[in-house]
Amino acid sequence: NLPPSAPVLFASRGSALMRWAARQLWKRCRRVLVPDTTWPPYARILEEQRFASGGAVVPVAIRESVQSGELSARECVAHLANTYLRHNCDGLFFAAVSHDGVCVPASPLLAVLREHERVQCSVIDGAQEFAHLPVDLKATTCDIWIGGAHKWLGGHQPLGITCFANPDSAGGLHQSLIGEAHADDDPLLRFLQFLERHPVRDVLETVNIAPIFST
Repeated sequence: NLPPSAPVLFASRGSALMRWAARQLWKRCRRVLVPDTTWPPYARILEEQRFASGGAVVPVAIRESVQSGELSARECVAHLANTYLRHNCDGLFFAAVSHDGVCVPASPLLAVLREHERVQCSVIDGAQEFAHLPVDLKATTCDIWIGGAHKWLGGHQPLGITCFANPDSAGGLHQSLIGEAHADDDPLLRFLQFLERHPVRDVLETVNIAPIFST
């Protein structure tokens, strides 16, 4: 369920879009809340990109409390929001559903934080919720939502997907992918941008487009 005219982009690998998303996050934010439900490879990408910005990760532990039933969904949102505000965060990254099944209610959490006008950039890893749970980006309005199609629909090959659900930031984020700011020069993304008549820097390499067809 996407907002009207929300840009949706495809790349050969979700990790390429994740690296790009991490750079956008650190360009806009100084203190980023990151729960312990983050997929470890993505946590490493966040940390790698953080060094260039001088920003700080604010970790918060929720996994064990949610899995044990100690924290309800409402209490989880309250705990994350309170930690975010108490530590003067201005950005956040989290998995809507972690790789081991912990759900974070994205829409209620972002609604609380946006009331305080303290969110410069929000990035959601939707890889584990995509096609498993309802995804309502109209309600969530995160700045960057990333996922992939290789775990469903017999996709067989990796395909990274990102959506800019927040109309206030979508234009600037979309523009950052054009020209010098490709998602790590991902060949599939560059090819699709070429088809959309976006400028490219030089000739294109051979591109595997099979994931697009299976999706």
